[in-house]
Formats: sequence, structure tokens, C-alpha cells
Amino acid sequence: MTEDDIELGAEVQRTLDSRIRPLLNVDAGDIEITSVRDGLVELELLGSCRRCLLKLGCQAEMVLPTLRSRFAARGATFSIRGCPTTWAARRTARHDRIRSARLRVTC
Repeated sequence: MTEDDIELGAEVQRTLDSRIRPLLNVDAGDIEITSVRDGLVELELLGSCRRCLLKLGCQAEMVLPTLRSRFAARGATFSIRGCPTTWAARRTARHDRIRSARLRVTC
């Protein structure tokens, strides 16, 4: 693990603690970093999130967009263990297109 990975992991941990974890804790869920390697941050949902039927939506709507927007400049990528990334990536990309279209319409 390089110094960049250690720094990235610490920043992601701060973001999880301040923005994501409080929302998951409401329903007895949690999230933790399992590894950081070459800019790839692997996460795991814990507690009630592990068996929740809505975890794919949570991943695509809250967790990944929050982390991607915050760490896009660093080129970090994220994956959540136990959640298929292709579905979440497609859904996130679709919502990004919708958001950008709304911005163009309102400007």
C-alpha cells in the first residue's frame, strides 16, 4: 500500500463518517473500508444493510455518487462487496444524464 492509498483511505473514511454512515445507522446499517489498493477502494455493507433488499438502490443513489463526486479528481474507483457494480454503474450514469439535462433546461 502506497502513501497515496493511505491518504485516500483516510479521506474516504472521513467522508463515510460525516456523510454516509449517519444515514445508514438510522436503520442499523453500516459500511466499512475493506481495502485500498492503487486507487480502488473496496467497501462492505454491514449490519442490516447486508441483507437489505434496497441495498442496490442505496449503493447507486447515495453511496457511490457521494464518493465519486468527492474523489473524482483523484481518479479513485469504488466497489461495494456483495453488490453488482454493473447495475449500480448503469443506474448512476442514467441519473447523471438526467441531472445534467435538468441543469441545461433550467439554465
